[in-house]
Amino acid sequence: MIDKVTAAPHISPPEKDAKPVRLLLVEDSDADAYLITSAARELSYALEIQRFVTADRAIAGLEAGLPAPPQGDLPGGSGLDVLRSIRGNKQTRNLRVVVMTSSISIRDREAAELLGVDGYLLKPSDYKLFVDAVGVALRSIFGGG
Repeated sequence: MIDKVTAAPHISPPEKDAKPVRLLLVEDSDADAYLITSAARELSYALEIQRFVTADRAIAGLEAGLPAPPQGDLPGGSGLDVLRSIRGNKQTRNLRVVVMTSSISIRDREAAELLGVDGYLLKPSDYKLFVDAVGVALRSIFGGG
């Protein structure tokens, strides 16, 4: 299980000329969405990022066949609601899901683990550590490094 990033790990970007991978981001904070996408670019990940701002829209996207990782407490539901939807859908239950959150709630973490989350990361406030945390999450989802 991925845990809080406390030191800057060595980050190896994926191979050059890698085909872009689709990442569906569920994030209600414009600032955090910007940091996540900026960090992915800084780490040389070739991603096509589609963002959902609410849990309801992410769940609707799942129902339309779009996988979406949960992201914190969202308007219209929570990241845990999205994770429940992912794990409850035969077509998406095996998707890799990493939760990046600012919540320090042990209950949230335990609930995510019971639902089969692949990783759980606390969002650091330091930009460098944030970039490193995004790298850990991306490697967990897509491999590499």
